[in-house]
Amino acid sequence: MSTAVVIRDPKAYVTPDVWEREVALLLRNPENTRELADAKFGQAIAYLVTCGENPDLLMGPSEQVDEAWHSFMLDSIPYHHFTSRHFGRYIHHVPELPGTTAGVQCVSDDKAKQDGHDRKSGGPLVLEQTIKAIKAAGFEIDADSVESKPRRTVNAKGETTWLNWTQYADHGPNESVLGPVAGRRVLELGSGSGGNLAHLVTLGATGQGVDIAPARETVARERWGNLPGLEFRTAEATAFLKETDETFDVVLSIFGAVWFVDPDTLLPLIRSRMAPGGILAFSHLPPGSQGPKPAKAGLRHDRTPDEWARILTGHGFSDVCVSLIDPPEGRYAGTMLVCALAA
Repeated sequence: MSTAVVIRDPKAYVTPDVWEREVALLLRNPENTRELADAKFGQAIAYLVTCGENPDLLMGPSEQVDEAWHSFMLDSIPYHHFTSRHFGRYIHHVPELPGTTAGVQCVSDDKAKQDGHDRKSGGPLVLEQTIKAIKAAGFEIDADSVESKPRRTVNAKGETTWLNWTQYADHGPNESVLGPVAGRRVLELGSGSGGNLAHLVTLGATGQGVDIAPARETVARERWGNLPGLEFRTAEATAFLKETDETFDVVLSIFGAVWFVDPDTLLPLIRSRMAPGGILAFSHLPPGSQGPKPAKAGLRHDRTPDEWARILTGHGFSDVCVSLIDPPEGRYAGTMLVCALAA
């Protein structure tokens, strides 16, 4: 007699606040639509729960799921809370070594020295085996997020490069918010896969992208490395700003560092590296759009429009303009877009 498997919902394993936060982080990659980011994070949760419940089973994710897992792991406070709460231990991320085909696996502390190969057969981890395990655990599989999906090459307007301020594909204002960018030096803090910055470079700017995740620099270089005048670097935002001696005409942060770093620490550093009259522009979710923030959910510096105006003015900026962009039909969370000039 067979027993029906009860379908499990990945959203049951994190709070709504954490879910929206992690999806917003994935949406820093302009190739991720809201739907794809939701699917990637849901499949990453399904993968991690299956790993946590089967500590002796060697598993490896697809590239799409690994992106979401890696993003979640880098957001270390909610990730540590998630693994500790559900499994009583930390779930490690073990990437492949150069020259191997091992893929990536999850292991707990007592197995952290495994190299990504099956100890019995010596063979690499198999995605098919992982998918079967996740299904057996009661989770549904989303084909778009467990298989490698081609990069989106054009947007809804048929453009091959574009800038997106919001967490939704093909929605909201474009680069015109910044004024003319030709001949200007642009810094993006949290540059992700580089699409937004690359678009500005195609319009005549020179660009420096900074992201804390090494994997994002790799993706950005692979995709946009042929563009002259465009550079990417792995660094924490405040560390980069303290070390560089460059001056920038435009600084961007799209669901990036300005949302996650104390503004009283970050904004003076940004202002110190900006040319007079330069523009700072950043976007993130409006305050209160995710409901009450649970303990240990991770730091996020939500501010009201009036609070941003006061903080920015206090750190050497002027002409502060805050816009609230409504979400597309059927979505509930809008986007806050803030612009200010270096006084």
